[in-house]
Amino acid sequence: MPSDRPTAAALLLALLVCVLVAVGAAATPGVAVGKPLTTTAPQDPDAGEAVLDLDRSTRRLIQQGLRNQGFDPGTPDGLFGPRTRAASRDWQQSRGAPPTGYLNGAEAELLRTAAAPPPAVTNSTPPPQATPAVELDAFSAAAPPASTADVDANPPPAPPAAAEADPQNAVPPNTELASPPAPGSGTALLPPDILVDRHLVRAERLLADGDLAAALQAMNEVLALHEEHDVELANDFDFQHAQVAFAAGRTQTAVTSLNRYLVAAGREGEFYREALELLDSAEMRLEREVAERPRTELERRRAEAERRRAARWPPGHVFRDCETCPEMVVLPGSTVALGRYEVTLGEYRAFGSAATGGAASGCSNVLSNGDDGDHSWRNPGFPQTDRHPVTCVSWNDAQAYVSWLTQTTETAYRLPTSETLLGAAESSQPGCNFYGTGGTCPVGNHGRNRLGLSDLFGNVAEWTSPCSVDDCGRRHASIGLRVARPLE
Repeated sequence: MPSDRPTAAALLLALLVCVLVAVGAAATPGVAVGKPLTTTAPQDPDAGEAVLDLDRSTRRLIQQGLRNQGFDPGTPDGLFGPRTRAASRDWQQSRGAPPTGYLNGAEAELLRTAAAPPPAVTNSTPPPQATPAVELDAFSAAAPPASTADVDANPPPAPPAAAEADPQNAVPPNTELASPPAPGSGTALLPPDILVDRHLVRAERLLADGDLAAALQAMNEVLALHEEHDVELANDFDFQHAQVAFAAGRTQTAVTSLNRYLVAAGREGEFYREALELLDSAEMRLEREVAERPRTELERRRAEAERRRAARWPPGHVFRDCETCPEMVVLPGSTVALGRYEVTLGEYRAFGSAATGGAASGCSNVLSNGDDGDHSWRNPGFPQTDRHPVTCVSWNDAQAYVSWLTQTTETAYRLPTSETLLGAAESSQPGCNFYGTGGTCPVGNHGRNRLGLSDLFGNVAEWTSPCSVDDCGRRHASIGLRVARPLE
């Protein structure tokens, strides 16, 4: 590659220096030179396609297969750019596969076999065809496709007027125009070596405008012309390309180009030291990016799990897990549902009928002067129906109940925390007065709030987790419970 490129290349390099200073690409001091260079960067997610080592003719067949399947990758020229990637993603999505845009072996074979020979032309005089543009693939097989910020410059075959409007169209070698060029056709008539300079000038302008992504695209087009037409490039082009890629955030692309430059230029290269320092900075950035990928993926999965949970459990949704289970309400902005009412005597009775069913006696009742007698949850000392809240329940009894409920429904239940109860009690009205009425009231008759929860103030006191009193084993006729259920 000769180094005497036009003025555009020199101006481009000067602009690159300014850009790298602006993005903080400071050189790392103390880099040892003369040692064998190794790139420690891991492969990009598209490495699965890279190992297939698809030759250009196979890629053309794959593109034709996409066209035959109704997905437009542009002109089948064997170069996989963004247009081909987009068509591949749409095709994968139509088959229910992950829409990565990169093909595995089975997918490549399906598309290859889907390529049919072009239909025979019945008209003896073929219609004029616009000169096909080159679809950009910034790197050779040494560089992973997803790291190259490549741009698909392959529009479908268009009439000459459309070709004139596209300043990126390049004339393939040994190709004659089917019709005389229209005036003002611009770069469509330029030979490849002049097109290279045209893209370098364009990259210079885009760098001056601060559009790094578009500048990298222009330089990728230069690489595509070099690969397609064997156009000679300046000796420092790969170094310039790496600088733009690094500034644009395409770290793997920068690493690939830097290694190409160092291999070609050797230790005598004009920018040998700068390339080593930039390579060191790029590899450190790659290590950070790779370290952050699992965390980013974990955050994505958590967000997806939260989205699915919210769709399944909308705020205010009312449900019960079994016929005798407490009725539950999904709390807004939470991952828990809370009992709509206090656990009723009828609901607790199903637990009490089991072998482990609750305490039989020992319930203190201030309404009968503290005489325990035979008082229990079955007989608290005042009349109750199955719609009244169960009373005479200790914290240990409540824990036994939620454990039984968990085993019965195969769904986790627990006692609510005091924070959950206080948050749910917002906008609640005073409920049944235990001491004023001489007992309890049926649940749901008092104090319903905007969430549809009742009896958060009044009726009976409710145990919370953890136990916040000195004697968690005490049983009192004014103490019941309410349950909470974490949502999947």
